[in-house]
Amino acid sequence: MLSEFGHLSNEDAAAAIVKIKSISKAKDSLKYVFLSHLSRHHNFAELALKTSKSVLKQCAISDINLFAADRFTRTKAVKIL
Repeated sequence: MLSEFGHLSNEDAAAAIVKIKSISKAKDSLKYVFLSHLSRHHNFAELALKTSKSVLKQCAISDINLFAADRFTRTKAVKIL
């Protein structure tokens, strides 16, 4: 892990999503991304989503469905077609 706290920053995680999306050969690749294992002390789901969406928007990526896992509730089921 890259930070002094043992986790990727939200910006680095978003950059990884952008890189994976950009190197994919399939037109409809990487449709769903679940942000999970968020730091209990230094992060929260809303911030991770906001940061990731901002980075994706800056990179003109709008076809990824982002979800953040909550620490205390189940993540909703997603039907992938």
